[in-house]
Amino acid sequence: MVDHVEFASADLINSFLDSWRRTGYQRFGLLIGRYQPYEEVPMGIKAVVEAIHEIQQDHEIDGIGLGEAFREEMTKINGIARAVSPDLRIVGMIYTDLTP
Repeated sequence: MVDHVEFASADLINSFLDSWRRTGYQRFGLLIGRYQPYEEVPMGIKAVVEAIHEIQQDHEIDGIGLGEAFREEMTKINGIARAVSPDLRIVGMIYTDLTP
C-alpha cells in the first residue's frame, strides 16, 4: 500500500489511454516503478511509475481477459525490471473504466 502515486511522465498515462479512447476497449497494465519516501505524510511511501507494461489481453467492450499466463508474465516482468535497476519492480496496476 502506498500513500501517493507519481508518474515520471504524463506521456505514460496518455499513451495508455489513447488506445482506449480510440477503440472503447478496456485496457489493463502493470505499473513498473520504485518506492520512495513520501514527505507529505508521516512515514509516507510513494510509488514513482517509470513505465506501464500491458500484458497480453483479450480486449472486450465489457471487460478484459488476461489468460492463464498472467502470473508467469508478472514474474518475468519483475525480473526484467530488476535487471534494469535493482529498485525497479511492479508497484501496481492500472485499468481503464468501462465507460468513456
